Amino acid sequence: IRLTDNGALPAGTYVIRIQGAERVRDRLRKDRVLALLPDGVEPPADGLDVREPVYGAPARWVDPRHEEAFSLAGATVVTPSEVLATHLLEVVKANLGKLMTLKALRRLLDEMTRLSDTARGEANKRLIDELIPDKVPQDVLLAVLRLLLDERVSIRNLPLILEAIAEVRSFHAAPETVCEHVRQRLGFQIVAGLRRADGTLPLIQLAPEWEKRFQAHTLEHDRGLPDVALPPEDFNRLAAAIAERYARIAAQADNPALVTSTRRRRFLRTVVATRGLQLPVLSFEEIGLDAKPAVLAVVAA
Repeated sequence: IRLTDNGALPAGTYVIRIQGAERVRDRLRKDRVLALLPDGVEPPADGLDVREPVYGAPARWVDPRHEEAFSLAGATVVTPSEVLATHLLEVVKANLGKLMTLKALRRLLDEMTRLSDTARGEANKRLIDELIPDKVPQDVLLAVLRLLLDERVSIRNLPLILEAIAEVRSFHAAPETVCEHVRQRLGFQIVAGLRRADGTLPLIQLAPEWEKRFQAHTLEHDRGLPDVALPPEDFNRLAAAIAERYARIAAQADNPALVTSTRRRRFLRTVVATRGLQLPVLSFEEIGLDAKPAVLAVVAA
């Protein structure tokens, strides 16, 4: 991350660029604090109404003297530096796939072999030498890592990712298909980050009628998973219905995942992405037998 001043920008304005391209632009008020207003709360003081830059929630820049009043009213109050730090973090998370370059991959593999635990480092080096490039070509590894990062799946367990790719690489050429197998091997890790405190896994599921519609509009391929070419009206209706169920559950401070079959997971991930939802999309195979699924909503057809 590199910070620079730009005198051409208006006062308080900041720009976040990824690989030189502008991703976001917003403005801070250095002599104010930002109050994030819950629904139905009457602001206790005047200020400048804006949208919070990360999630677009209603907010108000207010005089710091009113911070306590807003806090007592139920608002979350953050400083300008906290606003910027949160926005930067979310932009980086949303663009991790773009930041995973071949150079970054080589550095990652090199770091695997130079651990403080010498024995682990040597074991990792033997694994890399055995699998790359014969069983795990670098371009396939890079593509799979980008796909995982695009969905905010941690790649810290790189040895397991390498093994999973090697298991199916000779049977599946498309990185998307390989990635689905990798996700299943990482399922325990993915699910662990979604469980509630009581161990249950909150889920949203599609009604069975949707699968009939998908089958009617499926485009099969020689390589990779099938596509679904839903008519625009059906696509938009599905996206809106998922967004509505998700918003209703999120309002109750729950963070569900959408669950479906491996065959439909990537398509539904595309549907979710069109609405800008931070809604994980899982396959049944990723959940595992030891999970405690709790279906909170069913998206009707």
